Amino acid sequence: MLLFFSFYYHNTSFNSDIKIVSKADNIIVIITPLNSKIEYSNKAGDTLLIYKRPVKEIYFSDSISGKSELNISLEHISNESADCNIEYNKTIIGIFEFFKEIRLHLVLYAFLLVWIICFFLVNKLRIQSIINLNIYRLLKYIIRNKPAKTPVLNTTNDNLSKFSVKPVFIVLIILYALSIFIGIGSYNIQQHESGKWRALVALEMKYSGDYVTPTLNGEKYYNKPPLFNYLLIPFVDSENDLELKLRSINIICIVLLLLTSFLVFRKQLNKQQARFALLVFAFSPLLFFKSSMFLNLDPFFSLLIVILFYLNYVGFNNSKVLRMFVGGYLITALAFLTKGYPALFFQLASLLSLSLVYKKFKILISWKHFIGLLGFFVVLGFYVFFYLSVNPGVDWLVHLMGDVKYKLDIGIARNLENFISFWGKSIIAFPVLFFMPFVLSKENLYFIFKNKFDAYCTILFIIGCLPFLFGDYYQQYILMLIPFIIIPIVRYLGSYTGIARNRIYGFLIFNIIALIISLLVNHFSMAFTGIISILIVVLFTVYLFKPSKIFVIWLMFFGVLLIARPVFTYTSIWKDNKEYSNIKSDAKNLIKKIDSKKLYLYPDRENINYATMYYLSYYYQNIIYVNDALVNNECFFLSLEENMPTNALIIDSIAQQISYKHPDPYGLYHKNSVLYLYEFEPN
Repeated sequence: MLLFFSFYYHNTSFNSDIKIVSKADNIIVIITPLNSKIEYSNKAGDTLLIYKRPVKEIYFSDSISGKSELNISLEHISNESADCNIEYNKTIIGIFEFFKEIRLHLVLYAFLLVWIICFFLVNKLRIQSIINLNIYRLLKYIIRNKPAKTPVLNTTNDNLSKFSVKPVFIVLIILYALSIFIGIGSYNIQQHESGKWRALVALEMKYSGDYVTPTLNGEKYYNKPPLFNYLLIPFVDSENDLELKLRSINIICIVLLLLTSFLVFRKQLNKQQARFALLVFAFSPLLFFKSSMFLNLDPFFSLLIVILFYLNYVGFNNSKVLRMFVGGYLITALAFLTKGYPALFFQLASLLSLSLVYKKFKILISWKHFIGLLGFFVVLGFYVFFYLSVNPGVDWLVHLMGDVKYKLDIGIARNLENFISFWGKSIIAFPVLFFMPFVLSKENLYFIFKNKFDAYCTILFIIGCLPFLFGDYYQQYILMLIPFIIIPIVRYLGSYTGIARNRIYGFLIFNIIALIISLLVNHFSMAFTGIISILIVVLFTVYLFKPSKIFVIWLMFFGVLLIARPVFTYTSIWKDNKEYSNIKSDAKNLIKKIDSKKLYLYPDRENINYATMYYLSYYYQNIIYVNDALVNNECFFLSLEENMPTNALIIDSIAQQISYKHPDPYGLYHKNSVLYLYEFEPN
C-alpha cells in the first residue's frame, strides 16, 4: 500500500478542484496517475466542477478551433470556448482525501482491517469457544443457561431518576420543541431535498383536481403512493410562510412519532427509564437535524409502522389474533399507500419475529391471517379501482415495484460498501446504538430472551435491518425500528458493569472502527458527521468507564446538540450553493414574463430538478405539462440548451442542479445547469 501510494504521489502533477465554464461545446480529457483516461463532454453554457482529485495531465479540446491543448501549465484559461480554473498544488493530504473517496478500494482495505482486528480479538480475548458454536447450540446456550455472573438489572435507576425530576425533563422537552422549529421556513425547498417531489406532486394534484394519480409535469409518477401528499395539499400553494407550513407537517409527524414511542416506553419500562428513552430517541441526530429540517415522508411512514409493531405484539401476547391481523393489515394498507412495498416487508418481519418468540408458526397460515390479508386487499383495492378508472390499462402495482428494484440493484461495489458501513452510519444517526454490543453481551442475552417483549424487539431489529445490509441504505429506512431496540438497551444499560474489562475494550474498538469506516467510504458532510462521531466516542467512552456519571454525560450530549441545531440550520452545510438561494424569486420573475400565455416543458422531464420546477409551477398556478411537439402559436417553452430549437428566442433562464452518474471513482456528480425560457421568433 505504501509503495502504491508513493507511486501515485510521484505521478501526480496536481490535485485540486477543476472548474470549467463552457462557452461552446468542448471535451475535457483527464489523465490519471495510473494513465487512465476520463473524458467529459461539456455543452455550451454548462458548468463542470470536478472535485479535488490527483491529475497527471489534462487536455482541453474546443469545438471552435478543433485543437487539443495541454493546459497543465496554466492556472486560469479563458478564451472564446471556455473559462477554466485550476489551483495548482500537490499535497499528501489531498491525495489521501481522494483515496478516502474511492469506495471500492477502501472496501478491500476495510475488510483487511476488520480481519486483523478480529484475529486480535479471537486470540487475545480467547473467545474461540463462542465462535465455534453453531447457531443452534448458541441459542440453546443463551436461553437455557443462566450466566454464572448474574448482572443486577436496572442498576441505572438511581442516575436515571434525575431525568424524572420535572424541571430537568420539562426544560429539555421545551428546548427540544423550540429548537426543532428553528429556521425551517427561512430557506427554500432545496435542490437536493427529497421533499421537492412530494411538494410538486401535491401541487399538481391540487391544480388538476385529480387526487388519485400522482404526476410530475403532468406525467404519471410511480415511485411513491399519494397518501403523504394528501397531508401537504392544504398548504402546498400557501401565499404566506409556504416553506414553514410544508415542513411543519413533517415536524408534526415527528412529534406524533415521539409521543407514540413514549406510550410504548411507558408500557414496557418504568417511569425513569421511559423518560430517558424518550430523550435518547428524540435527540437522535437523524430526527433532530435531517428529518426536522427537510420535508420527507419517512417520519409519517415510521409512525404507522411503530403503531403496527406494537399492535401486533399486544395481539399476540393477549391471544387476540383476529383483532391483531385485521388491525395490523389495515395499518399496513395505509403504510403501503404511503411508501409502497416496504410496508409489507415490515409487517412480515413483525409477524415472523413474534412467531419465533412465541413458537406459534401455525398462526401465519390460519384463517385469521387470511381475514387480515383480505382487509389489506380491500383497502388497497379501493385505491387501485379508482386509479384504474382514471388511468385504464396502467398496471400501477407493477410500476410501483420499480423503486424497490432500483434500491436493491446497486451493484457489487455499493453492496459491499453498504455492508461494511451499515453499523457506523446507523450509530451516527442513532447514537444509542453505540451501546447495543454491550446490551447483547452473554450476561444480558439470557434475560433478553426470557423477556418476550425484549426478545421480540431484538429479533425484529435484526430481521428489519437485513435488506439494508446490502441494499441502498439510508438511515431513515430503519427509523421505525429504533424505538423498539431502545427498550432493551435502556433496560440493561447499567448491567454492562459485570462484563470483563477486556471485552469492554473489544466492544469499544468495534464501534470506533465502524464509525471510521462509515466516514471513509461514504459521502458525508464531514463537518457534521465528523463532529457527531467524535462527540459520541468521547462522551460515551467516558460513560463506559464512569457509569455513575450517566446523567452528566447524557446532559452534555443533549446540550451540544441543542447548541448545534441553530448553528447548522444557518450554515451552508445544509443549504444549496449561493446560485440557488434566490431560486424562488427567480421563478417568480420568470413567470411574470410569460404574461397569460401557455407554458410547456420541452421535450421531456429528464434532467429536470423538481425544486426549481415546483417554484415555477407555484407561480404559474398551473401544471407545466411536457410537450414533445413544438407549437409556436403564442406558447412559451422551458428547455435545456441542447433541446432548444434553432429559431428560439430566449426570454430568460433559471438555475437548477442535476445529478448524474459518471465512471469516475467519485460516482455521483452534482452539475449546475440552466433551464431556458424561450418563444419562437415571429415569422
